[in-house]
Amino acid sequence: MHVASRGIKVVVFGGPGIGKTRLCAAAPKPLIISAESGLLSLRNENIDYIEIKTQKDFEDAYKFVASPDFSYETVCID
Repeated sequence: MHVASRGIKVVVFGGPGIGKTRLCAAAPKPLIISAESGLLSLRNENIDYIEIKTQKDFEDAYKFVASPDFSYETVCID
């Protein structure tokens, strides 16, 4: 199995303020799914995101990511 056909799955863990969200923004063609309102570090960037406030928001985001029309290369759940 090749990475090109299955992608790379990564979990980044760390304390606040060490750059996890900035790392997401540096990934290829990212979509950030924001569940904790922590995108202030990206306020000057043009990064697409989905804000999660409810379980339904998360379910809708999942359906979007799983849809055939999905065109991003990276998904980050923050």
